[in-house]
Amino acid sequence: MVTQAARDVIAQAERLPPDERAMVVAAIGSPRQEVSDRIWQWVVAAFLAIMLAVVATLIAAFLLRNSLAGIEALTAIFTAALGFIAGLFAPSPATK
Repeated sequence: MVTQAARDVIAQAERLPPDERAMVVAAIGSPRQEVSDRIWQWVVAAFLAIMLAVVATLIAAFLLRNSLAGIEALTAIFTAALGFIAGLFAPSPATK
């Protein structure tokens, strides 16, 4: 929940010229490494949960021999999540 004091600070910051805004952002800095790590853990866990849910749904549909009409959508979701996870292990093109 955003407090009124935080809204006031945001409103004041929006009125600053771009160079002063950049100084404020630099002064605030980035989150601590522990916070960044925790965010990434949640993101990766969410994508893994999506992959597991899709695989479980596909297996259940196959075993129950239900209509596989939505299999294309499930396959697309699975491959997108798999691509995201695989992208985490790929080397960055920016670092050589």
